[in-house]
Amino acid sequence: MVVVGHHPLKSNGEHGGRFTLKDHIFPLTAKFPNAYIPLPGLGSIYPLYRSMLGDKQDIQHRTEQFPLDQLKWLIGLRKVSSII
Repeated sequence: MVVVGHHPLKSNGEHGGRFTLKDHIFPLTAKFPNAYIPLPGLGSIYPLYRSMLGDKQDIQHRTEQFPLDQLKWLIGLRKVSSII
């Protein structure tokens, strides 16, 4: 079975909830590349929000979860040995 789509099932980037240590300590560099102002703790709020609840474009967001859950259920009905 081949499934082709625009939205990924998994992501190792920001839309998948993965952020670097730099994103937590220097959060302003996401918007302003040279703004190396350390904000530990405070800088973790945005990455934690994106990894737990998600923005509307993130895999964790409820609008993305329903279609992904349905697709995973359909794949589960077919005895698929691996997902690439």
